[in-house]
Amino acid sequence: MAGVVVHIAIADAILTKISMPDAEQFLLGNIAPDGVMMRKGYVRAMKKHSHLRDDIPDAEFLRKDLRQLFSDRLNRFTKDYAIKNAPMFSEMAGYASHLITDELFIASSRKDYVSAMNKLGIDQHDRRFYHSIVNCMDRVDHELAKKYPFTYNVVSLLKLARPFSLLDYIYADELSKSRDWVVTHYFIEKESSHNDTYNIMDINDVITGVISFDSMRSFIADSSDEIIRRMQL
Repeated sequence: MAGVVVHIAIADAILTKISMPDAEQFLLGNIAPDGVMMRKGYVRAMKKHSHLRDDIPDAEFLRKDLRQLFSDRLNRFTKDYAIKNAPMFSEMAGYASHLITDELFIASSRKDYVSAMNKLGIDQHDRRFYHSIVNCMDRVDHELAKKYPFTYNVVSLLKLARPFSLLDYIYADELSKSRDWVVTHYFIEKESSHNDTYNIMDINDVITGVISFDSMRSFIADSSDEIIRRMQL
């Protein structure tokens, strides 16, 4: 799945191209599905649920039937919740934007990362794969936080936004904690603190460029246009 600052940058890019009733709520919605990680007793299945991907593993997401299953769930979600002129349209549009971004990331950047790692003899079921891609995204997210030319003051907007709950996907207190962590970790601390437990720095050096600042800037531009097109924003 895409890094959190990538999600924020895509929200920023969308806001420069369309009119959104509550920019701060749309921005918060774009990081909301990951907020479940702040839930007490968090397990990975909770995040799969908040992303409408119950029983759809990352490694099999591109399988035709599973991608169609996700598409059907997403279409139902947008029809039921991301309703224009509804009281929480901005939040729900942001939430859906996050889900589409992750789909696009898995189908492009993650797919390329899988190919690069396979050439090193590491498949996506290997723990080194997970730790490598998470480490890589964390580093790129920090670089984006420092260098990406945001149009809006995204930190101010995130702080202004009102945390919200959505079914059992995310609760307001979790989203509040998650928002505060994102602002602190990426925009205040400004340095990656990800542990290289698996000695993966050499791996990342070999596949530099697959997921990088430049590749993510291109992904942000392309994805923001695709989200606007799909959601008819």
